[in-house]
Amino acid sequence: MKEFESDANILEALLSSKDSNKAISFLYKNSYYMLENLVLKNGGNKMDAEDVIQETMITFIEMVQAAKFRGESAIKSILYSICKNIWITKFRKTTQESIRIDNYVLENERFEKDITEQIQKNEANKIVGQVFDKIGDSCKKILTFYYYEDLSFKEILDKTNYENEQVIRNKKYKCMKSLMELLENSPSLTSSFKSSLYNQK
Repeated sequence: MKEFESDANILEALLSSKDSNKAISFLYKNSYYMLENLVLKNGGNKMDAEDVIQETMITFIEMVQAAKFRGESAIKSILYSICKNIWITKFRKTTQESIRIDNYVLENERFEKDITEQIQKNEANKIVGQVFDKIGDSCKKILTFYYYEDLSFKEILDKTNYENEQVIRNKKYKCMKSLMELLENSPSLTSSFKSSLYNQK
């Protein structure tokens, strides 16, 4: 797409309520294979990859809107780093093996700190709560347990009536998909949600 021929064009579009959805779609199409390959080569499957890529895009957009990324490095590089960081966290929660994390750490510790803060902040924000309410009580409960209470799938299983960890994993994936679709289809809600996430310090 001609309008997104440079990283600067993409960043500008992400800051625009008019063009942000086009920019997000462009990023998905041009980065999906690279990010999927990262997850697949490091112990994940295609469902893991889709889940992680969705979270990667959300986190990247949050960083751009919060002025924590202004093009200091290539967009593909930061997407790769964010994806790697998220997958490390998930892999450590679900695997029973003892693995070495040294080969997976982010190259830039400042980005790692920013990413972690961006993922975990704003639990009590009313707008975030309202958006979670729109995707249903079960989704709200699972996403709250997973992201805000930092519980593993096994720990969530102990607190709920689901059959097993895989059922919870599938449910969490569907909840994230519902959240993304809700935001994509409601520009006004997306604007409020983004403002709530990005502006609270």
